[in-house]
Amino acid sequence: MKKYIIVILSVILLSMKSDDDRKTLLCHKWISFGYKQNTSRSLTAIGPSKHELFFKKDGTYKELVNEHQSKFKITGTWFFNSDQTKLGMEISTINGKKLPPNQDSTKRTKYIVLKLTNDTLIYEDEQPLVYYKFDWYFVRKD
Repeated sequence: MKKYIIVILSVILLSMKSDDDRKTLLCHKWISFGYKQNTSRSLTAIGPSKHELFFKKDGTYKELVNEHQSKFKITGTWFFNSDQTKLGMEISTINGKKLPPNQDSTKRTKYIVLKLTNDTLIYEDEQPLVYYKFDWYFVRKD
């Protein structure tokens, strides 16, 4: 009887997740490898240096974007919603220039976390553009 109780308690304890689990999973360097647009079933591959994300446990992040011969370095803060299913990012600087302090919708972005594991991050825009919805695919690199 004691064995069963120990096994049941072990299973319960192992299945419980602390609030820091997803934060620990997220706080790494992530490299994009593709995206899906709208309801497409196929993944469009992109080069590994096109989009990089760096999340830190102190709530800050850095984003490097290299698109169409333009390079952007974005910094800011990130946060999860209460049930850690959505990821928010608030931009502080773009290429070293501080953004004015306001609640502009371009300054704050929210994403629905579709998958977050040790080696994979997939998210989609919570409020997609009128005609386009993107799911972004990243692999952990560190």
